[in-house]
Amino acid sequence: DTTIRGYKNGAAFGTPVAVGTTLNIASSVMRIGRRHNSTEYFGGKIAEVKIYNQALTASQAAELYSTGSVSGVSPVASYALDDQPSTYIDSIGGNNGTGTATTYSSDTPVQQRMAVVDDRASLLFDGVDDVVTIANSASLRFTDAMSVSVTFKARGWGGSNFGRLIGMGDGTNYGMFITKDQSGTVNTIQMSLNASAATLAPLNSITLNKWITATFTFDKTLSSNQAKLYLDGLLRQVGTFTNSINTSLTEGLYIGNRSAFNRAFNGYIRSVRMWNRGLSQTEVQN
Repeated sequence: DTTIRGYKNGAAFGTPVAVGTTLNIASSVMRIGRRHNSTEYFGGKIAEVKIYNQALTASQAAELYSTGSVSGVSPVASYALDDQPSTYIDSIGGNNGTGTATTYSSDTPVQQRMAVVDDRASLLFDGVDDVVTIANSASLRFTDAMSVSVTFKARGWGGSNFGRLIGMGDGTNYGMFITKDQSGTVNTIQMSLNASAATLAPLNSITLNKWITATFTFDKTLSSNQAKLYLDGLLRQVGTFTNSINTSLTEGLYIGNRSAFNRAFNGYIRSVRMWNRGLSQTEVQN
């Protein structure tokens, strides 16, 4: 049978299509969430992917939806994307676990980790070489206003005691990171614009193994205190910065590291949000 059928929540949907041919067996890598040529990215959340080497019947599709499995039929690959803490996205099916989901740095894929921490899904960064990269885009090259908010839980201080949370390229555009001095007595979270041209860094503001939401806002049009840094909704530091943000970089956005891959963040990042305007204090707190 060469007919394609679809099922949603265990029930048939759409019109079956007779393709009249067999599957094209390719040697390329299977990808979840986008096409092979880095187009058609999926925007949303995927909890699980299962692959079978046979066409499931309507009753089997209904059973899979209601119970999570099919009697007498095992998948050849199964990817659970909501694993428990410290486990990896990996196959639990018949391909011996070789189908790991990979993203990240440079030309060497690093295994992506998804963990459920305190009942919320988060990405685990190992403090060595994990990083999420996002292609350069005009929408991420801010000029006169921006806001960025990161919710994270640090396990350590990261590469060279400079764990990068987020930044454009090497951070000379904008960047947020946690750091600890060599004496081990002072720590801080820093947000910088145009490298060191404007830096906010409230001292001893980070507690390891504690969830923190850091929000940075910048609005050049304000007469003073154009840059502000909030921790868990509380305003911790303000600064004056009247220049525009550097927009000449061609590198992309990096989460959990920087473009040189020597400032790896060690811990969990739950969310990253960005705006092309400076949020008000009320907006930050809400």
